[in-house]
Amino acid sequence: MCFRHPYPHLAGLSSLFSTRWACLLIALLFISCSSPNTGIPNATSTEASGSPHITATAPASIPQLTSTVITSLAPVTTPLAPPPQDCTTKPPPQQKHLDSLGSNTNVRLVGGGAFWTYDGFYQNVLHLSQFGPDQRWPMTKWVVEVGPNTSLPVTLRLRDRQTKRLAWWTDGQTPPRAATQTLILNPLTDTGDVGSVSGVPDIPHGSSGPSWSEWGLFPVFSTAGCYSLEVSWSGDSWQSIIAVGS
Repeated sequence: MCFRHPYPHLAGLSSLFSTRWACLLIALLFISCSSPNTGIPNATSTEASGSPHITATAPASIPQLTSTVITSLAPVTTPLAPPPQDCTTKPPPQQKHLDSLGSNTNVRLVGGGAFWTYDGFYQNVLHLSQFGPDQRWPMTKWVVEVGPNTSLPVTLRLRDRQTKRLAWWTDGQTPPRAATQTLILNPLTDTGDVGSVSGVPDIPHGSSGPSWSEWGLFPVFSTAGCYSLEVSWSGDSWQSIIAVGS
């Protein structure tokens, strides 16, 4: 017995649709398999309830720091006035005690973060005349440390809070043979206790112990005043305030 299709005008279309759907399915499967894996851009981490949200970002690049060094610093022609009595001093933010650091024992440091000064050298009020009779370049000495466990440069400035002028960092010579108003201490270049280096406005001491780098610093002040010690490194900073005079 022969059965006729109830809708003969659709029989061809049904076959055509089946063929097209099959081709479309094969094409989609081919695209899915051949598409490269590009990863997930702008991925963010998911935190538990109550935790701060953290977005994954690329680390910021560290700028290359530079400072201008001069080889002839003019002497002071007028004796400095006494330290100003109206200067409200401010100590460094932290203190640190170490049983030993290099050849030193019972070490006390003041500072914070990546930069520290031996507390025996740091004074809230500086009377520069006590550091020597030659006051043509009124200076003091600090022994400082960068650390622990950091290779990032530390930038130092000494700024008169009234005039905004910067003091000088020198090589400790009289007259100074190298001076700068912005001093950059780089642990990667402080490789040894080599004394005064031509053109370098500080005295490298090298490593004072595991994870520490040490320098001798000789700031010169042309005028008495209330000065901010400005300390900064990648991602952080601090300030202290000292009174400076004869």
